[in-house]
Amino acid sequence: KSVVEPCYGAGAKKVYVFDNIATSAYGMAQKCYQLSGIAAAAKDAGAIVAPGDAKKYYHNVDIPHAKVLTSTRVHELVLESDVFINVPILKNHGYTRLTMAMKNLMGIVWDRTDYHYSGLDQCIADFCLFKKPDLNVLDAYRVLLRHGPQGDTPEDVSLQKSLVLSTDIVACDAAAAKIYGNEPQKIKYIKMAHDMGIGNMNLKKVKIGKHIFTRG
Repeated sequence: KSVVEPCYGAGAKKVYVFDNIATSAYGMAQKCYQLSGIAAAAKDAGAIVAPGDAKKYYHNVDIPHAKVLTSTRVHELVLESDVFINVPILKNHGYTRLTMAMKNLMGIVWDRTDYHYSGLDQCIADFCLFKKPDLNVLDAYRVLLRHGPQGDTPEDVSLQKSLVLSTDIVACDAAAAKIYGNEPQKIKYIKMAHDMGIGNMNLKKVKIGKHIFTRG
């Protein structure tokens, strides 16, 4: 809701919210929208909650200069949008160590099995050559530290109370990795994307504004 409302305040005519969840093939997509609270919050703010669980919404695109992921199918809303905002969370992941902004873009791609078969980290970096969000709003308020991506118990969660906003998706992930307690260069897809010129993982060379928010 806090992302959608400013979009309308800035003059947006329509705001769509969608995700292609990992279990969508099992008919869980709509249930996930409901259980997570995303559907209610988005609709309350005036957004249109769009389906992401059918192949017909995805269209083939080529990714020039990619090392592995040279083509894939991307949701039509992303292809047609004037402004694309990426809203990931920070959490542990069994394969890539962390899920952040770059990995969250797997949610706009139809078939993620290509990523796993071809080299997950390189595919995550490669896709950013095709599409980088206009803004990344990374939620690091409650962070899953272990047993990702699902988690097992509430004890796996740490309260970090942080939010990262950046137009540079690599810098966003670098900052999030630091919040988690990792060095950015140790996360393979961050280092790959940095070396490919997609963004900057060197936070010493990034202008960073820090803000503290309190509830009145």
